[in-house]
Amino acid sequence: MGPAPEPEVGGVRRRRSTSTGPRNVRITEVAKAAGVSTATVSRVLNGVASVAPDLVESVNRAITATGYVPNGAGRALRRQRADTWAAVVPDVQNPFFTSVVAEVEEVALAHGYSVVLCNTAERLDRERRYLATVVAHRMSGVLLAPASHQYSDIAALRAAHIPVVLVDRVPVDADADTVVVDNLLAGSLAAQHLVAHGYRRLACITGPRDASATEDRLLGFRRALAAAGVDFTDDMVRRSDLRSGSAEVAMRSLLAGANPPDGVFAANGPCTLGAFRGIQAHGLSLSTDVGLVGTDDDVWTRMVSPAVTVIQQPVQQIGRYAGELLASRSAGSADPPHRITLTPTLIVRGSSARL
Repeated sequence: MGPAPEPEVGGVRRRRSTSTGPRNVRITEVAKAAGVSTATVSRVLNGVASVAPDLVESVNRAITATGYVPNGAGRALRRQRADTWAAVVPDVQNPFFTSVVAEVEEVALAHGYSVVLCNTAERLDRERRYLATVVAHRMSGVLLAPASHQYSDIAALRAAHIPVVLVDRVPVDADADTVVVDNLLAGSLAAQHLVAHGYRRLACITGPRDASATEDRLLGFRRALAAAGVDFTDDMVRRSDLRSGSAEVAMRSLLAGANPPDGVFAANGPCTLGAFRGIQAHGLSLSTDVGLVGTDDDVWTRMVSPAVTVIQQPVQQIGRYAGELLASRSAGSADPPHRITLTPTLIVRGSSARL
């Protein structure tokens, strides 16, 4: 009586093991079983979207049939790089940053990388710790939204030849790819809109001085008001930690003052939420009593009544450009640093529509 036939899985004959332990299946065996090249198998394993669906199905059947297990550690050892990017951001509770990272992740997966999310909580010590971990684990790249444009430092990444792409904030003299929004224009758009709708006692809730994005928004706001002949003094500026609770306290402080504002620009998404809550807590009507222009078109800004006028940042573009730049660098590109500046958009809604 002869040996039992080898079982088939999905039309591909499964190999029986004659040894007592597991056998390492080679990628060439998967390719042979699927009737494709090893390059096609690699592309399927890395999730590259351009592979035809029928080939993806054939490769997956062959993987199941042969019992192949991708050896990520071995591949990383050969390349002396982990197939991982780190996304190091200041606040994972801010939808702006999580949305940017989501776009970067889509690009990463298409190029065979995974993404690890790191939250610095706006703290330099945590940022430095995460960047040291990136170097220690020899990751393939870093998306970094710096905690401070004055004190954040990418020198360790440079020394380890680990690519970095900066978003939102840019450290002083950083020689790296950057993807940012025209923040001076963002502040200017907010000021021009409020002035055009008759608001004159204007205030700004912004972040710490070492957050370059919100500093530039404040500067653009200030310059546009000066150009319009509208007084704007330092006592109408409130600095927060860029979280909603701190911004709400700032809004309450402005409204409790001797000369409360009739119009406010909130310089990031959480500040917008805090300002909205602060105005409501004082029993004031948005638009009628206080006009509000926020930043970032978060879901809640469209759900409240009145809906909130915002300066919208092109989040998907930011993430997509940053991801593609990082993929190019991770693949060895030696081009000079790219400086990409995207344009924000004013979306007018009921919170500032006084005529």
